[in-house]
Amino acid sequence: MTPVAGRRTRGEGSIFQRKDGTWVGRVDLGWVNGKRIRPQVTAPTKRELTPKFRALQREVAAGIMTDSSTVGDWLTHWLDTVAARKVRARTLIVYRGYATTWILPSVGRIKLAALRPEHVRAMHQTMRDAGREEGTVRQAHMILRRALVVAEQEQKVSMNAAALTDP
Repeated sequence: MTPVAGRRTRGEGSIFQRKDGTWVGRVDLGWVNGKRIRPQVTAPTKRELTPKFRALQREVAAGIMTDSSTVGDWLTHWLDTVAARKVRARTLIVYRGYATTWILPSVGRIKLAALRPEHVRAMHQTMRDAGREEGTVRQAHMILRRALVVAEQEQKVSMNAAALTDP
């Protein structure tokens, strides 16, 4: 049996239109811990959806999973596991202080994959508006940047938004 023309191969994903007219591109990654993993992108037209869908396919092929974890989730995980092994106890206390005071309130609720340089710049501005010195702004930036370097190494994000901005 020959494949139907225009049909995608197994695991390549699908594009379809919902009843409300929205176009959806979805890639099925199977089952993980009893939950089906199907990342998707949406757009009002098929023409707008195509580049988003191709980008999603590239991320899946590269192993970069855009899950629903937030910057706060990742920063907490990074502090508890990675930083706890690499820095002294007193340094870890300082990192946690910066995280809870400045980083988490500013960017903690943003999805990790959606973090952009403008969010990091907004965090800097919030700190400056509160009267913080430039050294404090740089230190908070450094902590966020290091956490995102590890996220990039573990393929949780495709880019490090803090590395693209200057404190």
